[in-house]
Amino acid sequence: LEGFRKEIRTLNQQSTNLDIRLNRSLESNEKLRNALKCSQIEEKELRNQIRKLQEDKKLAIKNLEKQRSELVQAFKKQTLLVDNLKKQNIHLMANGQISLTKEDFAKLLEWKPQNVSDVS
Repeated sequence: LEGFRKEIRTLNQQSTNLDIRLNRSLESNEKLRNALKCSQIEEKELRNQIRKLQEDKKLAIKNLEKQRSELVQAFKKQTLLVDNLKKQNIHLMANGQISLTKEDFAKLLEWKPQNVSDVS
């Protein structure tokens, strides 16, 4: 009988120890579940942030491409304008030369040598 009582105490003690270990394991599992849920929520938020950043970058790239295209068009127009101004400048210079030549020719036509007037 005494042996059974010792065995019962030993089994009760083992049962209590196992209950304590089981409770600790359950608490640990609950903590891990909560940590997993928090991690999943954080992962979802981070994915959304990444998507938003990617969309923002795509919009920025589109805007930059549009600005580059506009700059290229403006550069082409300025190049055409500079070419046009160069041509106009050449024409103005040529026109000035023609005017000078006309004046010189008019002076030549009006010029009478003194010898010719004396002869008449």
